[in-house]
Amino acid sequence: MVSLQTNKILISVLQCDGYDFSGYFLFPTKEQYIPFHSFAELVLKLERRLEEIQPLPNQKLRNFPGVADDIPNNADKPLAVSDADTAKKLQNCKARFFLQICFRQHLSWQGKIEYPGENRTESFRSVLELLCLMRKACCENDRLTVEKA
Repeated sequence: MVSLQTNKILISVLQCDGYDFSGYFLFPTKEQYIPFHSFAELVLKLERRLEEIQPLPNQKLRNFPGVADDIPNNADKPLAVSDADTAKKLQNCKARFFLQICFRQHLSWQGKIEYPGENRTESFRSVLELLCLMRKACCENDRLTVEKA
């Protein structure tokens, strides 16, 4: 299992279809993997967690009021970090990386994305650029899987 550092979010992508992803993320302050079913849902859930830790001054809440944080589907409950079934479920993910959000300026995120085991880090200046980096990582992993077969 990849160790989680206090200022980094571990993202495990289980399925990738073009520019849409589904999987789980592990926030440093939580002890469970939280599911997401699209890139937009990932962004909304992460933004909500970031607002809990450090609200942006002089800005209104950027989440939609009344929208449930978790989808009420039994198959998509958060997974416990210490559970053996969790390790099995996340073992065959399409891509795994650390997300470090350094700044939240201009209604977007700026930070770094790190690829464990590859000793590679890339910076992003917006959520859109992050989306492109995540897609690139998933496509590269798919290509490598096909070449090995």
